[in-house]
Amino acid sequence: MPKQSRTPHQSQENEQTQSAPRDPTFDIVKGIGILEVIIHHVTSHSARKFTVAGDFEWWFLTITNRIFHFAVPLFLLASALLLARSVARKPKPDWKRFMLRRGERTVWPYLIWTVVYWLFRIRFVKMGSDIYPTPVTLPWGAEAVIYGLFAHPALMLKDVLWGKAYYHLYFMAVLIQFSLIFPLLYYALRKAKIGFGTVLALAFGLQVGVYYAQYHWWRVESPGSVILWYLPPVLTGMWLGLNWSDWPKVWRKWRGWVTTAAVLAGTAYMVMSVRIILQAPVNTRFYSITVQVFTLGIALLFLHWSGLMARGSAVGRWLAKIGDKSLPLFLMHPAVMYLISGPRITAFISRFHLESVVTLILTLVVTWGLTWLISVAHLDELLFGRRFNPRSFRFGSSRSNA
Repeated sequence: MPKQSRTPHQSQENEQTQSAPRDPTFDIVKGIGILEVIIHHVTSHSARKFTVAGDFEWWFLTITNRIFHFAVPLFLLASALLLARSVARKPKPDWKRFMLRRGERTVWPYLIWTVVYWLFRIRFVKMGSDIYPTPVTLPWGAEAVIYGLFAHPALMLKDVLWGKAYYHLYFMAVLIQFSLIFPLLYYALRKAKIGFGTVLALAFGLQVGVYYAQYHWWRVESPGSVILWYLPPVLTGMWLGLNWSDWPKVWRKWRGWVTTAAVLAGTAYMVMSVRIILQAPVNTRFYSITVQVFTLGIALLFLHWSGLMARGSAVGRWLAKIGDKSLPLFLMHPAVMYLISGPRITAFISRFHLESVVTLILTLVVTWGLTWLISVAHLDELLFGRRFNPRSFRFGSSRSNA
């Protein structure tokens, strides 16, 4: 829970004095990532709501949805890089501060928004398991009726552990798991002193081992909610954080291989995605590996392009402002997208004959506006674990908020 012993302004000042100046590269990366997330969800939503399965527009939105499937690896790569770089700045890691910060910035918002989405499901989505009334006897003997979700602690615990309170919250559960294993991975990579090629081989070798275990030894019910499903971006990001000064040289050496691998794996991934849509058989393990190669390649490409845009590009400044607010945009946009899908707003959107584009713009504008209102009301530290300056929401300034 956010600390109450200091004001938000004091907290922000202390943070600025204790850490090095922010590199806008990473806010740009997060800006690209959160736009990808919203596009990914809007295309899926629009294909279901505004098109007929099998027609041209449905195929266009479905294929676009599959292409925009790299946000989780991109965010994990950036998070691993930033955390490793931050911890490595000090001669001796301050693990107490590390865990407190993860609690404030990740665990606390996750728990808050898990409860928010439980209530959202009951009030708006009205899923059967959530709204089914269940009679209970209270400890003092009185009778009461509560919603089914809250009458089953095991289901609530499952939601918390696997990020199932709403469909996007699994990523927050993965981030928390990553925070828990980060010290172990940090010491292992710090001691090993391996090169970029070796860490790639190690990451993909371990990932293949995880896949083999999943298919042959034990089956995790929700593998996408487990950090072991994302070893290539995590290990690669941590290596880059520990060797950030080598990144320009590494990119010059590996850019051809990375680009070629991303194109080839992306092509294979898209072919198999279409086969899955058509209910044709595919090799699921090969499919999973192509997804890993494609998404890691795209993440590294965007990391490079973000560095270029950080040199004063106007587009870079806009993306950096969006990336700085990536957490509230991520947490709130599914609820906004659901609420603007009601019959009246849907009828309004349908007048434009570009329903997916209008839905995307509305989702972005409304979510951005809500984030600003929460900041103005000084509720951002409570809901998101950090403070935002209301003036940082303005676009077009000469200086980035990154």
